[in-house]
Amino acid sequence: MGATLRVTHRRIARRLSPGTRKRLAALLPTRLLASYRRARTDVYLLSFPKCGRTWLRVMLGRTFQLHYGLSADVDLVELHHLAELDRRVPCVAATHDDDAQWKAPEDVDADKSRYRGAPVVLLVRDPRDVIVSLYHQRRGRNGGYTGSLDQFLDERVGGFASLLAFYDAWAAELASPGTLLVRYEDLHARPAAELRRVLDFIGLTDVPDTVVADAVEYGSFENMRRLEETEAFATEKLRPGTAGDVATYKTRKGRVGGYRDELTAVQIGRLDEQMARSAAARFGYAPEGHGAH
Repeated sequence: MGATLRVTHRRIARRLSPGTRKRLAALLPTRLLASYRRARTDVYLLSFPKCGRTWLRVMLGRTFQLHYGLSADVDLVELHHLAELDRRVPCVAATHDDDAQWKAPEDVDADKSRYRGAPVVLLVRDPRDVIVSLYHQRRGRNGGYTGSLDQFLDERVGGFASLLAFYDAWAAELASPGTLLVRYEDLHARPAAELRRVLDFIGLTDVPDTVVADAVEYGSFENMRRLEETEAFATEKLRPGTAGDVATYKTRKGRVGGYRDELTAVQIGRLDEQMARSAAARFGYAPEGHGAH
């Protein structure tokens, strides 16, 4: 579908009332429903797993809730549902792209043309932190992985090589004005400024600073941990794998550079060698001793 036609379809979908959109979605076959959702989407929030996407979703959801006066009991994680409640709310589709975490590196899709015509917020994180966090998720939250962390690093499907293939695939899109790169490390260091960048990018330039500050506080690690422990949201995305076992929490540590606590020097060296052959430096991630760019 051409970019002009996609924009036209999206404008038509935006004019439908929330109730009409829900009824239409219920009637459409799966393939047509997927096409309708693409047409309905105003912006994509895209990342490899464990890059902080749920965190950013909660902050965006809180922003939408306050800015548009949505109900206090809405599920802030499911952003596309918020757009069904009020047509003023941008429809944000959160996705892991082609699910590279379940693919061998050679099978990761390098063609991103399907996203052209709608803005893309690309959220990334240091690959070494990502792979450690993903290992804990696979063991404690989904997938039932039983191997060691050392084994997981070298898994052909969904291991470090698959993660780097995902970064390589998106490196070519960084020059596109339709792609906004957001790094987990920057979001961690200055959450209000990075959230404001995202809001400006998607066209919400009139959100008051007080709303941004509230959203940042709401999305703080401490509050996210409390929300997860109390199962405040209906979604399974923010619930512990096992109650009381922090290793199975979505909000496990939330640290920058935490991989150094769990990987040996030999393992880090092995990952750094792979990173040096990839496009990781384009995102600001370089092997240790080389500095970030």
